[in-house]
Amino acid sequence: MSEEQNFYISPDADKQDGLNKLGKAMAGQDMAVAGFYSNLEENISVRPPFTRTTYERFRPHERIPDKDNDIMTSCRNAYQSVGVIRSVVDLITETAVEGLEIVSENENINNFFRVWSNNVSLKERAERFANYFVVEGNVVVRRKTSQIDTPTARRMKRANGIEKIDIPTEYVFYDPQTIRLLGGELAIFSGIKRWGIKVSSAQVQDLKDAYAQDKSILKSVPDEIKKLIGDKSNTGETVIPIPEDEVYVAHYKKKDSEIWAKSFIFSILHDVIYNEKLRMAKISALDSWYNSVRLWKLGDHKAEILPDTGSIVKLAKILENHSGGTLDVIWDSMLDYQQYFPPIEKLQNFEENYESMLLGLGVHKSLIGGDSNVPGSSDSFIGLRNLMKRIDCVRRAMADWITTEINQICDEMGFQDRPTVRFNNDNLFDQPSYFKLLIELADRNIISNQTILEKIGEMWNIEKTRVKNESESRKDGEILDKLSPFIQTIIPESNHKKAKELQQLRLEIPGAKEPPGQAGRPDGSKDTVTRKVKKRTRADKKST
Repeated sequence: MSEEQNFYISPDADKQDGLNKLGKAMAGQDMAVAGFYSNLEENISVRPPFTRTTYERFRPHERIPDKDNDIMTSCRNAYQSVGVIRSVVDLITETAVEGLEIVSENENINNFFRVWSNNVSLKERAERFANYFVVEGNVVVRRKTSQIDTPTARRMKRANGIEKIDIPTEYVFYDPQTIRLLGGELAIFSGIKRWGIKVSSAQVQDLKDAYAQDKSILKSVPDEIKKLIGDKSNTGETVIPIPEDEVYVAHYKKKDSEIWAKSFIFSILHDVIYNEKLRMAKISALDSWYNSVRLWKLGDHKAEILPDTGSIVKLAKILENHSGGTLDVIWDSMLDYQQYFPPIEKLQNFEENYESMLLGLGVHKSLIGGDSNVPGSSDSFIGLRNLMKRIDCVRRAMADWITTEINQICDEMGFQDRPTVRFNNDNLFDQPSYFKLLIELADRNIISNQTILEKIGEMWNIEKTRVKNESESRKDGEILDKLSPFIQTIIPESNHKKAKELQQLRLEIPGAKEPPGQAGRPDGSKDTVTRKVKKRTRADKKST
């Protein structure tokens, strides 16, 4: 073997293990450990390339995780510790839940779901759903049901012979890292997926200790967890199945061959590690700036002027007794002093890679001033589309979850009309220009009124019913007529209904006169009778 062949042994392995690996490498049994490939050709050995795997082998804390639990943990830590990631994620989640509501054509059903949304804190729970969906890429939510006792529920019980009506009243989000798919990878392609919660023996013991002090603690604990208290044979980790009808699991762009999805934060973890390492280097350099190296020279060895021992001891005592501040030393020309600082200016060439992180999060470089050669307005709109698409993805996932809960409530309550989930239109683009375009397209009969309502976030069926109801109310005189902006006379709302009644009475009474200001021929209409024209005399012409 060549003298240049190096042996790479893990520094955290014990000495005996390292010697064993070195012996195998020398014997040709494990040449990869030795860091080269031997006998590829006669008298030729090749060193393998320096890859990311080789780098991470001796730096486990800088390794990109490859297991699902480690990936979710790293993404969660990045969200909690990196301000740029937290800001973008909070922007996505807050925008996604903006204007969330459940609407129905039926007014009673609409009021019921409005009250239910307030009782379960639907917007706050939806924000938690969006946060788990974006940060960890996976959401595991469990519903808790309760019996309701309302006049509507009591009437339904009597009419349908129902003993009880259970609807979801609380939602609890589980940490996806504590959830297991029963059957593992073999159960991925099964039609029914069963999920279980991982519980350690230490957690069970803590629950038993808490139960010994307060018996009422089990009221809010699921039934499958209660059984563990009386089980004395439980040791180690236990996976408890969760009832299928109580759990809902959602994934962010998960492949069918995977159990868990990966968040888009996973794609920028290498940038997070780079920025953290660069920040630590700068902090270390700043710390060393205050702890500079000072060199004191006594004598001149080149000129063979050597100091005596007393001078060295005297200078050492002076420096030892010095506690800071200005140091005054009286000496001859044999004393020389030099101070060395670390080259911090070289670190100025290295900057944190925030642009790459923002691109990975969906923020276009035109929005952060990364490209000045493109038009601002059009490119900014294109840059927003990527962010808007991610917000739409979060909204679709939330809508699917809430629709599942709505269907369960409608089945329990017997509602025939199924409400829908609605979100407000986002204000991340040029709304005035967009809405003006919609109006112009509608004026030219290019798009329908239904399309316009859907574009601004309203429901066509609901608005059509409301417009019909308003027309009927307007005919009955309950609300004001729609007037043109060119009409100056407006009847006060308080006298509107009374004016309608008086007008109807005038039409019914023979010979009734129209109120002042309303008599006469309408503008632009022709006479229906022949008018008599008086002939002008010579005296009339002179007076004129």
